[in-house]
Amino acid sequence: MGIKAVTFDLDDTLAFLRRDRSTILEEAAVSVGAPSLSRSAYLKAHRQHHDHETREAAFAEMLDATDREDIDPLHLARAYREGIGDSLEPLTGADRLLDRLSEHCLVGLVTNGPVIAQRDKLERLDWIDRFDTVVISGQVGVAKPDSRPFEVACDNLGVTADEVVHVGDHPVEDIRGALDAGMRAIHVGDDPEAIPDGVIHIHPDELVSTLPDHLPRLSPA
Repeated sequence: MGIKAVTFDLDDTLAFLRRDRSTILEEAAVSVGAPSLSRSAYLKAHRQHHDHETREAAFAEMLDATDREDIDPLHLARAYREGIGDSLEPLTGADRLLDRLSEHCLVGLVTNGPVIAQRDKLERLDWIDRFDTVVISGQVGVAKPDSRPFEVACDNLGVTADEVVHVGDHPVEDIRGALDAGMRAIHVGDDPEAIPDGVIHIHPDELVSTLPDHLPRLSPA
């Protein structure tokens, strides 16, 4: 089968933050009068609750651990979402890359995270209608590397898994998840040692210029 679709991860693949996430988290906590919250505690709670509509459940769990039940987790979730959104910027040339790919194949997005948070990012990037399908783990109920988000993307695009290349930064969530779902995969990041043998690796700075040239290499003759 030839390549009929390319799906992308969002965070740290097509969009990046100008500021450190730990700093944004700390500023959000201060803004609502919450105690200091660590990035590691956030990641632990987020893994348990990123199949939700918002980050409220994750922050509620974190606040419970600090005995600060007087802080509204919804307010904290909003403050953090605003901080993330204000720092978000697209990969340089991302729109040009998506335009070029769309001339030849379907283009989708498969991203982990709560629905409201991820859609807020797409709105800020002016990408709400940019993709042929957008699959958010908060909608599906399970997150990458589970195969279900990838399967939903294939169903929405009307293609089979072996006709899709998934592009992402996370060695497990994106690369291993896509491979296990039957897709091909391309890793975007700084560390090629983190990915399985045989998977194409592209540095983020080279994604726009080189990705289209790599795709024919993944199509059987």
